[in-house]
Amino acid sequence: MQQMSAAAGMHLYANGYRPVMDALLPLLLYCVLPCVVLKSFCIEYSEKGAVELAVGIAAGAGMLRLSMAVSWLFFRKAPWRQIGTVLIIVNAAPIGSNIAVYAQRLGLDSSYAVQMVWRWALHESENNQQKAGDKMKQYLLIDIGGTFIKYSLADEQARKISGGKVPTPLTNMDDLLAAIEGFAAPLQGQFVGCAISMPGRIDTRNGIAHTGGMLSAFMWEQPFAAQVEARLGVPVTIANDGKCAAAAEGWTGALAGVENGLVLALGTGIGGGIILNGKVLMGAHAAAGEVSGLVSDISKMADDDFKLTSVERYSEAPLWSGMASASGLIFEYARQKHLPTGSPMPTGEEIFAAYNAGEPEAQKALKIFARRVAVGILSLQHVLDVEKVAIGGGISAAEALLPTIQAELDWLFERCTVMPAVKPELVRCRYGNDANLIGALKLFFEQNPA
Repeated sequence: MQQMSAAAGMHLYANGYRPVMDALLPLLLYCVLPCVVLKSFCIEYSEKGAVELAVGIAAGAGMLRLSMAVSWLFFRKAPWRQIGTVLIIVNAAPIGSNIAVYAQRLGLDSSYAVQMVWRWALHESENNQQKAGDKMKQYLLIDIGGTFIKYSLADEQARKISGGKVPTPLTNMDDLLAAIEGFAAPLQGQFVGCAISMPGRIDTRNGIAHTGGMLSAFMWEQPFAAQVEARLGVPVTIANDGKCAAAAEGWTGALAGVENGLVLALGTGIGGGIILNGKVLMGAHAAAGEVSGLVSDISKMADDDFKLTSVERYSEAPLWSGMASASGLIFEYARQKHLPTGSPMPTGEEIFAAYNAGEPEAQKALKIFARRVAVGILSLQHVLDVEKVAIGGGISAAEALLPTIQAELDWLFERCTVMPAVKPELVRCRYGNDANLIGALKLFFEQNPA
């Protein structure tokens, strides 16, 4: 009967009642078993050595738990995990030995008791190592910009552990790869994957950079993900920066829970990312969301002499990016101030400081700029029909920007009552300058599901 009960207990432990047994076994080892030993030997039998036996079991259980803690703190990373496992098993041995003595004195089959302890110790070891493995997963996140490459070592929720930035090499591919390898080298062994945000038409699924924005002098039809992967030795994904921003805001940001939304990053140009049916829209040619290319002056574009062959000429082209980007605001303010050609241009911060101070030129420039942004949103809404539009980019931090754009959008919809478009809600992006890094990780997970 005793053997059958013990065998049944082991069967239950291994086949379906493991969570219950995991909770009861530490209580058994720490409290119940020592008390039973003391009662059996000290009170009923008064046998010499009973107290020592009970203390041995309790102390052994304590050492086992301590070894588990030490294993997690100091031996959770490869190749030291095996040492932690050995520590746990070695410390389980005294408990098994003492329980065997107790079982024999009560006339029980000691092998089941010992097997129970060993099975529990092995299970706890595997459980702790699995938890440690889960907790230690980290990723290298990279945001390649026209001036700097920002990087961050982060966990699975994109929480930053460490990071920095280096100048972006605009010379050739070897220099760019060397720069990435340079800041990744001290972090080797600490990350299991790499997620990259970058400008250009980026095929995330196949890891191809068809173009590269400011990097296009050498970033043309390049298998960039594979090139970085060869340097780092871990899986690598690449994605367009606008799509990364949309992924971040749709994941846990301003567009979380939104089925259809749009992100507009007002910077040197206008970065765009579209969320349709809860997913970032990549497009048939990986070019969806390139809102900078919206035509703002059809007559100029229709001219026979028109051409646009350089990224640097975007701000001068009859495109939305030249009119409604942060650069467009600066040019409009300079026009209102009648600043001479070639003179130093004001910054966005200076313009908003002047606006807050009540300067008429700044107020007029911002109103014209906001109208242009609103016109583009109205056009996009007719095509996309989104619930929310999240405004980001450096100038989005200015308190006056969003209400001014909202006022102009309200004005347009009041005067376009026959149009079928429904006015979307305007919100400010949550993640600011970290959006590209966070979104890159979200897209990495989509390409590399667990």
